[in-house]
Amino acid sequence: MIKKIIVLCSVVSALFLPSVALAQSNIGVISLEAVLAASNYSRQQFQKLQANPEYKKLLEKIKSLKEELQTLQKEGETKSLTWSNDQKRSHIEKGQKKLAEYKQLGAQELNARNSLEARLEKELGPRVEEIVNVVIQEKKIGLLLKSQAVFYRTAEFDITEEVIKRLNATQP
Repeated sequence: MIKKIIVLCSVVSALFLPSVALAQSNIGVISLEAVLAASNYSRQQFQKLQANPEYKKLLEKIKSLKEELQTLQKEGETKSLTWSNDQKRSHIEKGQKKLAEYKQLGAQELNARNSLEARLEKELGPRVEEIVNVVIQEKKIGLLLKSQAVFYRTAEFDITEEVIKRLNATQP
């Protein structure tokens, strides 16, 4: 009996689902991350970050440490066979200290970018939401998906570029 009910429900769903889907068949896809990253205002803010002397100094130090780590690695690979155990230990400790500093500075750099992204999301989020809602109404979108959740789509479903254009048009 339960199997018959399940089969009946499946058949009824299969018959009526297409008509329900046609009522709101417009589907849209958006990448909110791309909208925030591609706006003129966001680009200006990232340029300001990159021009900041402290941020530049941080990037230079990260680059320098990376080069030092590569040099230490090559030196260890080529000379370690002739070193004493104390020399090997000293070399490893030096490399570990440099690596710890590299990771710490990398985390600082990531934190600076993440802070900027969070600030941009807070500043631009309400305006982006307004624009998205207008586009949803204009295109009569019944279902809007994040682009990361979609395996395949064609360009006509993606509203990201349209939202970026409208956002840029409203910004100074």
